[in-house]
Amino acid sequence: MVAEYSYRIRQTDIDAAKIMHFARYATLFEAASLQCLESRGIKQENLNDLNLDLRIRSIRIKYVQAVVQGDKITITSDIQHIGPARFRLEQVMYRRVNSTKNEIAQGMFEFVMVHKSTGKPILIPEEFKEKLIIQNNNA
Repeated sequence: MVAEYSYRIRQTDIDAAKIMHFARYATLFEAASLQCLESRGIKQENLNDLNLDLRIRSIRIKYVQAVVQGDKITITSDIQHIGPARFRLEQVMYRRVNSTKNEIAQGMFEFVMVHKSTGKPILIPEEFKEKLIIQNNNA
């Protein structure tokens, strides 16, 4: 199940070179990641109730082309791998020009499930794993 997140680039996203600041890519990919998880029924309050948390283990971003103020971007997010304690979410940021998707960047977030009190990794509980797997043929 691919989730989509849309955003219009604002003046506050732009740096002195009049393009989107490099740090904004990570924050937009993270926002899209959280929306993807919420669309699968994985919400922070559910994790809090079980004294669990998702932590980012690694991030990879590949820049393809610049983004400028006013661009409307879309980020697609899909879970590509689910392991015992972690999962990988892969993303593509693009802008649509007419009917063509112009890729802007690629992102990858690897999340690990941890016990909040200790910060140590734990196995992903079945109730969450089932939500990660829903409509996902790439697990």
